[in-house]
Amino acid sequence: MKKCVLIILLLCSGCSFTMPVVSNREQSEVDYDALSKLSSKSVMWGLGKNTNEFKQPIDALNANDMYRAYDAYFVGDKDPVIYLTFDNGYENGYTEKVLEVLMEEDVYATFFLTYDYVKDNPDLTKRMIYDGHTIGNHTYKHKSFIETSLVDIVEDVVLFEEYMHQNYHYHMDYMRPPKGEFTEQTLALMQQLQLKTVLWSFAYYDYNVNDQMSNDIALSKLKEGLHPGAIYLLHCVSKTNSEVLQQFIQYAKGEGYTFSLLDF
Repeated sequence: MKKCVLIILLLCSGCSFTMPVVSNREQSEVDYDALSKLSSKSVMWGLGKNTNEFKQPIDALNANDMYRAYDAYFVGDKDPVIYLTFDNGYENGYTEKVLEVLMEEDVYATFFLTYDYVKDNPDLTKRMIYDGHTIGNHTYKHKSFIETSLVDIVEDVVLFEEYMHQNYHYHMDYMRPPKGEFTEQTLALMQQLQLKTVLWSFAYYDYNVNDQMSNDIALSKLKEGLHPGAIYLLHCVSKTNSEVLQQFIQYAKGEGYTFSLLDF
């Protein structure tokens, strides 16, 4: 039976977000003056088609180089390792099947959850934790980081941290900005809060529940996107994903790949 270690995160209740906040079990001063010296240019993360000889997206490799100083990650290294990640903003009835497949295949994944998802789906959240998966911070209100003040972003991130601690005694190390939108300032802000930002090196059109591609096409895209250090962004609201996930995992294993929790 899969298990995980629950780590307690001590967060101050009623924090003023212009004052020190608690993250990763210690107080970290948010230095807004230092952040103001960094770029506020909006980045809406997406990938071009160019790849290197290992089929790794050039855009993701360049982003790694550009933003690694802020503990931001877009693709892993050249080892044949896959990082499965799921963004869950609401439940559409397929997450349980995804969890069953992961258990059958002995694969662990990272679920980037919002406050609304956790509040509305406590049993699924508990199962993710008990099965040994990683829970990542996808914020309290799922507000775009390029449309929100830094002070409000801190509140959005820390409120969810507090909720997870108070209700699940769970500590989060990783976060994914809503919609994959960020600035250099927000990456540095997450680093000050001692959170690592994780984007992705593979994503496809799976999030529109009213416009799902066929299983064959979806599986083909998942296979074609395979590359060392791949960070797959998938959505559990997709019926197609729940139906092809096991085939993809078995295919990737047959190609010599292993699956890992985020370890950056």
